This record gives sequence, structure tokens and C-alpha cells, in this order.
Amino acid sequence: MFTLLSGPFHPHLESKLVETVQQIKAADTRTPFAIVVPSESLRRRLQWLLCVEHGFALFDVHFLTFHQFALRLDAERWAVSQSGAPVSSLELVGDFFYEYALSIILHQDSSPSNPFALRTESSGLLPALWRTIQDLQEAQVEPNVVLRGLQEGLFDEAATERLQCVVGLLAMLQAWSEQLGVGLPDDLTDSIIPWIPQSPFIGKLSSVLYYGFYDITQVQLSVLEEVARATAVTVFFPLFTGNASQFAQRFLDRHLLKAGVVHHSIQGSVDSSPSEPTKAWTPHVQVVNAVGPEGELTFACKAIAQHVEGTGYAWHEIGVVARNLESYLPYFPRIFGAHRIPFGTTATRPMLEEPVAKMWWMLAGLREEQFGWRNVLDVVTSPSYRSVANTEPLVSAQPHIWVQAVHHFRIIGGHEDWARLGQVAQDSMAIQAWQPSSGLSLEQASESLHMLAEIVGALIADCQSLPSVGSIGELTAAFQRLVEKHLWGPTDQPSFAQDEARDERSEFLMNGFEQAISALQQLDRVDQQVTWEQWLELFRSILERTRLPLLGQTPMGVQVLDVMAARGRPFRTLVVLGMNDHVFPRVVREDAFLRDRDRKVLAESLGYKIDEKMTGFDEEALLFALLQQSARDHLYLLYQRADGHGRPLIPSSFLREHVASTAAQPAESEITFPVGLLDRSSISSVSAAHTTPQEARLGLILEGRSIQSMAAIGSPWWSLFQNGMEVMAHLERSGTKAGAFDGITDGNGMHWQDLISRGFSPTALGTYAQCPMRYWMMQVLKVQGVQDPLSKELPSRVWGELVHQVLCEVYQELATHRWPHEAVSPVQLADIVNSHVDHVFEEYAQRFGTGYRLIWDWMRARLISMMGSLIENDHSDFLEQGWVPYAYEVEAAGALPDDGQGQSELLNIRGRFDRVDETCDHSRVRIVDYKVSMRRSFQADELDLVTKALQGRQLQPPLYSLMTPMNLQHETGAGGAATIPMQSVDFRYLRPMQKEEVRAASFSGAIWETAVGEQLKQTIHAWVQGIRAGQFFILPGTYCRSCQYASACRFQHHPSWSRAYGLPLAKTYRQIRKQKVSNDK
Repeated sequence: MFTLLSGPFHPHLESKLVETVQQIKAADTRTPFAIVVPSESLRRRLQWLLCVEHGFALFDVHFLTFHQFALRLDAERWAVSQSGAPVSSLELVGDFFYEYALSIILHQDSSPSNPFALRTESSGLLPALWRTIQDLQEAQVEPNVVLRGLQEGLFDEAATERLQCVVGLLAMLQAWSEQLGVGLPDDLTDSIIPWIPQSPFIGKLSSVLYYGFYDITQVQLSVLEEVARATAVTVFFPLFTGNASQFAQRFLDRHLLKAGVVHHSIQGSVDSSPSEPTKAWTPHVQVVNAVGPEGELTFACKAIAQHVEGTGYAWHEIGVVARNLESYLPYFPRIFGAHRIPFGTTATRPMLEEPVAKMWWMLAGLREEQFGWRNVLDVVTSPSYRSVANTEPLVSAQPHIWVQAVHHFRIIGGHEDWARLGQVAQDSMAIQAWQPSSGLSLEQASESLHMLAEIVGALIADCQSLPSVGSIGELTAAFQRLVEKHLWGPTDQPSFAQDEARDERSEFLMNGFEQAISALQQLDRVDQQVTWEQWLELFRSILERTRLPLLGQTPMGVQVLDVMAARGRPFRTLVVLGMNDHVFPRVVREDAFLRDRDRKVLAESLGYKIDEKMTGFDEEALLFALLQQSARDHLYLLYQRADGHGRPLIPSSFLREHVASTAAQPAESEITFPVGLLDRSSISSVSAAHTTPQEARLGLILEGRSIQSMAAIGSPWWSLFQNGMEVMAHLERSGTKAGAFDGITDGNGMHWQDLISRGFSPTALGTYAQCPMRYWMMQVLKVQGVQDPLSKELPSRVWGELVHQVLCEVYQELATHRWPHEAVSPVQLADIVNSHVDHVFEEYAQRFGTGYRLIWDWMRARLISMMGSLIENDHSDFLEQGWVPYAYEVEAAGALPDDGQGQSELLNIRGRFDRVDETCDHSRVRIVDYKVSMRRSFQADELDLVTKALQGRQLQPPLYSLMTPMNLQHETGAGGAATIPMQSVDFRYLRPMQKEEVRAASFSGAIWETAVGEQLKQTIHAWVQGIRAGQFFILPGTYCRSCQYASACRFQHHPSWSRAYGLPLAKTYRQIRKQKVSNDK
């Protein structure tokens, strides 16, 4: 007997179900029957309804979803078949398996006649094509019938080629499924249909109650019909009058109302007269608009708290529903937690949000991605990484030290670079050169570098041993072994890393990893040989699709559901989120491969149960109507008037078309939920008692009131807050003088005393002249600036260092040949330059690599040519003026001259000269400094060293002229010491990228006796006095864009900028930047 009961879900259909169950159990409480529902959410709801709300003792009553019903029958069939005829096995696979199978089929058939062959690289083709084929499978469409319909002209001629290909792919997939013994849940359901008449389980049931579906697939429909032939079936079908029910009515008329079906309408409409014993619910409806998902959820939490605390609702009696919860995932666990609201949800989160999953992602691709330094360090410094040597987590690892080492030694990536790190770890001189910048002792630096080289070496060796080609099962097993060796599993963390809060997370992660691996292993049934790169693409695709349940759920909390899971669930208060256009209703599009006109032919002419895609709009209207009917007391409809970025959004058409037509009690007016905390007090549904602690504190702060009463005695956050407020008060004030928070510190401080004792370098003073704040960061606070991105291209600084070292060695060897007094042949000179270039470049490459080899070789040739030009120019200087290179890379010292006002203490200057020349008669000395640049153009004023010194752009020439090389003092006959007069400081501009490779500029030492020298002296002393006075303010300029301290500087903060701009000293420094050489004699 097939009985059909139709009516609204709430309260009619539920009440009728309770009455039916009561009648079945009234005669005999042991009567067995089953309740079959479309979703797990609805199954739990009916268990609660019958067992908790009505107190029924349901002995031998089976609550099953459609899928659980099929699994139960399949298990029974297997159990019976063990003693009888064998039953073919069927392994359940997912969509990913069939998408992979489709990709193989399309790659095998690359003929021009296949319209999909040329589009196989499209990332969206396979999922879209599989969805089309899945619709055909669910409708149990037979490929031969469709092909016959094409021959008979039932379909449009334009669709013939496309449909032939789609149906051909369907036939091939069906053949593959049968051959490989795999299938979808619907295939399993279809396979148990012949078993239903002989099923002992079905035979013992007095009846089967189908509850809550308004549309099912052809396979489920066939199961329903077969069950109805075997036992009594009652279908509880949600239906009501009105346009919103067209989708369900259409299914009812076409597929359920057949001969022999007894149909009873419980309630013809959602309206009810006073004489009816069961009335439709008429909740109070309130429309609310907010800004962004965060605003919607915040209002929802306020409303929930009010109903729980004000009217005594239980948490589980309240629902929060959205068409799709994906856009709310980043917010709702945090916002619900802040309001102390427990929740249970059907939402899931991507597994790749978990650090361990990201480790799997990176570990699998290390070899194919050439062991990039960032990925390698991310893996070996992860808490999930096992130490190969100690088989324990690297609790002693120092990631920042290892990152610094990788930057210093330029480990870009690749097996060769990491092998070089192993060699460097054995090089004591290289470790000594790196140790000062690491901040470690020499022993610690050596140990850290050895540990890094050992761990990375073992990891790379294991990755290199992975098979390059194999079956998917072989490659998956190899990766599992790699994971087990190098990563702690989610559930096997060591005891010191475990706590109770991690148990749930670890369980979810382990299940997710097993699910991903299982999905990969299922692909092995296809029996294809793949490369590791192809396997990696499959593995990462699966990781991207794998999702985990949200943490911190409780079954009795507020039910946060998507609209599909909320079907048939009643709530005393329901909050519907996302009532915006293109969200609810969702965007509905036709199927590109099976157009609606083709689907109509399949349904009406060939008799298959397949829906047109555009009827999805009708289903959206039905879903919204079901939501409206599921609220008993209160219904909140929330939409976003603007998104989180302030862009205006359009409300859903359902708010106009459906809310007005319902029997619900309309609200007086729409609520606009404000963004500002203080503006929310005017909303009746937002009580001060429902504010979170953070909102309460922020509200008091915005009102200018004290929050000290909310802080516990000795609370660390209160001290932090007080300090923060004090700092903000200083930073945000305007119209006042600059203070300590603007870099104005006490004069004659510790830094000044340190300068007096050790002196300063021209480069440091030049930094202060450019920007006092940058000097403060670098020289006073010793803050490490932001490092330049590590690139395979060598920076200009490296070429400069190489040139300096080569020139030092070349000139030293030339001196052994008595050059320039004795000429050196061009061939001999070329041999000398080439040998030292080879030596220096090879030594550098062994420690730091070569970067791009082509650029390395090309630059080597350019530098050799440039050095030849430089040596030729120096030989000309010898012939014309008698200059002879004398010393190289020498330390020098000197002192600033008195400023003439008796206000400056004697300050030492220290530095290093690239080269020192003297005349043949030892009467004059000059300093030669190399300036290497990769620029392709020469600045107009680059040779004007005096102007650049006056403006603070280049202070090396004037300060070098005040210094004396420590090894160039000549004894006088009286035993005293006299320094040789410094004639000039010469810059050699070396430009390998320019046609004129070598240029020279000179700064005369005699300038100090002129008015320009006095002007320069006063300028330098102005900067020195600024350092002494502790004036380290912001001095913005074009250099701010590339400054490594820009992220910590407040040059874009207007109050800070205005205070610094108003400083008299800042004005003086700005004028210094514009000063020219004085013409006064």
C-alpha cells in the first residue's frame, strides 16, 4: 500500500508523523518500522521529536537516511550471499575519481572530431562536464536511447555533435565503472533494487515512512516504488498552496500521483482558520540590514542572547541559516565565541587551513619545485617536523637564525645550493665571517649551521629517492613513507606537544589525511603510469577539496546550517543570513553541455526524470518558503546593505516578493544595524547586557570613560592598555612640539659617549645627514631592517665586493713586478687579471653561488675589461704625475677639526681606504676609493664631490681627507713622526654597464683652507651636534620608498610628520640639502 500525505512541514506534517507513529505502536510496541529521510540533519531532528519531545519508547524503529538505507540493504545482501550466490563488489568513489577518468578519456581521444579534446587544459572543464554526466546517470539515461533519439531528430540539429560526445563519455564511464567495480552512492542504491523483494529486513517491517523530500533522483524514486511493492509505504510530502510550492507540486504530479497511490492533503494552505485544530505558525518577521558578514553575525548573536536570556529559549531551539555558509566561515566561530554562544553546524572548513596540511602540500612538491629555500625552511622548522638525528621535534631550532644563514650564503634553492650549504658548514672561515651578524657565539653558529645542513641534507636525499614514475598507488605509498619519516602525524605528537584541546583537531586531521590518501589510492584502479609531477597535481587537488568539521561544536548549541540542511527543521527563532541578490536566490545558469531544451526532450519525449536547470529558481523560492514556515515565534531576515569594503549591495528579491505574501506578522519597520558601537544602543534588540567584554571596553573608551573597574588587579592587559593609550595620546596630538615619541631624546646620552670613545664612520654620519630617524634605527637602536627579497640575481653590492677584492689582489701582484715603474706586457697583465678574477670568483661561488650562470659569465668578462681600463688609467697617472699605488684596504683614523666656537669635543673618525697612492718622492699622498655601480646612465652632478658633500649626499671625500692611514707614517731624523700631507681623495667610478667604464672625480685636501671648507666644516658640525643633542626626527624624502625601515617609520602619519616638519633643526637640514658651493674667497 502506497499512502501519500502532503502538507506544510510545520506543524502539520510533523504532527501527522507523530500521530502515525503513535498509531503504529498503539497495537504493539514491538512493531518494527523504518523512517527514511533525505538528510542526516533531518534524521536527528525526527529522533529528537519522537524520543525527547513526545517521549516515545521506539523499540525496533530504524531512523535512516537514503544512503544509510541503501548501505543497510547492501550489507544484508552481502551477509546472505556468503552462504549463497556471490555478489559483485562495488567500491564507492567520489567525484574526483570520475573527473580523473574523464581526463584520461579526453587525453586518449585527441582527435579533431572530439569537441572537448582541445579544451582539456581548462581547469573548469572536467568538473562541469562531470556534473552533466552525473545528471544523466542519476536519471538512469541509457546512451543507446539518446543516440536513437538523435537519429530520429528529437533533438536540435545544432546539438547533435555535442550530445553524441556527452553520451559517448557517459557510455565509456559506465563501462569503466563496471569493469573497475566502482560507483557512486546512487550506483550502490541502484544495485540493491533487485534485492528489495527478497530482503529479510524489508520483509519484517510493518511499514516504511518516507519523510521530508520534495524531489529525489530517478534511482531513489525506483527504490521507493520497489519498497512500496514489498511493504506498506507512507510518504510525508511537504506541500502548500502558492507559487512558492510549484517546484514540489511539479514533482508530485509527475512522479508520485500514480495509480494505486492514496493521497491525503493534511493542509491545503499555510493559512488556517480558527476552527482548524492545527494552525500554521505566524512568527514575528523582522528585516535587518547590516554591513558585511561580520555585521550580520554580530546582530544575530545579540538577538540570540536576548531570546535565550529574556524569553528562556534553549540554545538548540534557535537556528541561524544561510544559503551558503562559506562567506561566514572566517567570522562566525570567533563572533559566537566572543558572545559565549555554543553552536553546532553543518559547515566545514578547508583542511589546508591547518599547518600540518600545508606541510603535506609543501613536502610533496619539494623536489619538483627545486627545493626552494622558503619551502624547505618552512618544512624543517615546522613543529610537525621530526629531527632525523634525534627523532624528536626541533624544539631547539632557531628559524630566524637559519633564515639569516640562508640569506647570507644565498641559498636560493636547488640541490646544488643546498649541497653548497653542507660545504659551507665545514668551512670555518665562512662560519667566522657569518657569526657576527648571527648574534651567536662562534660555537653556537657552527652548531646551528651544521644542524641545518644535516637536516636539510637528509630531507633532500629522501626526496630525491622518491620514484619519478610509477602507478598512483606506488607513488602514494612512497609519499606516505616520506611523511611518516619526516613529519609527526596529527595523532602521534609527542607528549609535550599534546593537550586536550588538540585531541579533536588531531582526530579531524587524521581522518582528513586518510580520506585524501584513500581518494588517491582509488585512482590506482585506473592502472595508469604517471610522473611525480602529475601525481603531485592530483594530490594537491585532493587536499584543496578535503574539508574538516569546525572545532568547538556542541550538539545542543545554536544550529548554524545551510539552507539545504535546514529543510524540515523547526525553530522557535530563526535568523536567515545573506538575503542579497545573487546570494539567495543563488545564480542559476543553464548547463553548457546539456541545454534545457535538450533536458526537456529527455524528460517529456524519452520519459527520464531529469530537470531543467532554470527550474532552480523555483527551488530557491521553495527553500525560502520552507524557511519562513520553519520559524514558530520569530523570524529575522538579514541582508547586507554593503560588504566589508563598503561597496553597496542589493537586497534579495525574496524580501519584496515573499515576505509581504506570507501569513507572518510584519515588523513595524526595518532595522539598520549600525557599524559604530555607540550607535547600537538605540536598537531595542541590542541590550547592554549582551555586549561582549571587548565591546564593553571599547564603548567606555569611545565615551571617554575609564575601564579600570573592568580590569583585575595586576592584569597584564590593563598595563598594556594604559601604556598603549599613553603612547597614542602622544602620537595623535597635533599643533605641539615634537617630543620623545618623535625621536627627540636626551642629549649627551650613552650613544654620544660611545661615539667619543670609538669614533664614527663617514657612512654613519652620511646616514644621519640623509635621515636622522634612519640613523637612530640603525646606529642607536641596532634594529635590523627589512631584508631585500632573496633572488637568484646577484645584487650590485656583490659585484662591488668582487671588484674590490680582485683589484686589491691584482695591484698587490703588480707591485711584485715593480709596476708601474716597470712596464708589464699586455699578455702578462691579462694573465694576472684573469687568474685573480678566477680565484676570487671561484672562492665566492663556493660559498655564495653564482646566481644566473649566463649573467655571471657575462659580468665576469665585462669586469675584466673594466679593470684593464682602470689599470691603464692608473699607469697614465704614474707617467704624468708620478702616482704609485702603495697600500690596499687599510684602516685609517682622524679627527674632526674644531668648529671654532669651542663647543665640540674632539671626535675621532674611523674608516677603511680602498687604496692609498703616493708620489715617487713620497711627498704627497692621495686616497683612491672605488665606486662600482650597475647603472646604465651617469648622473649629471655625480662628479661634483664638493656639492654632494655640502648637501650630505656623499661625506666620504671630506672626512677621508681628514684621516691618515695607520701604516703610512714616516720617521723624521729627530725621531718624531710626521704625516705625509693628504693631497686629495679620488673616486674611481666603475661602470661595467656603460660605454665609458671608468671615470674619476677628485676632492682636494686643500679645500679646508678656503671659505668652502669653512662652510663644509660648519655643516658637518651641525650634523654632529644634532647627534649629540639626540635629535633623531623624521626627515622624509624620495629615499623613503626604498628605505628598509619604512615599515617602522611614521613618515606617512600626518601628526608625526607635522611635528617633525616644524622643528627648527629639520628646517636647517632641509636648507642644507639645497646649499651650493660658496663663491666667497
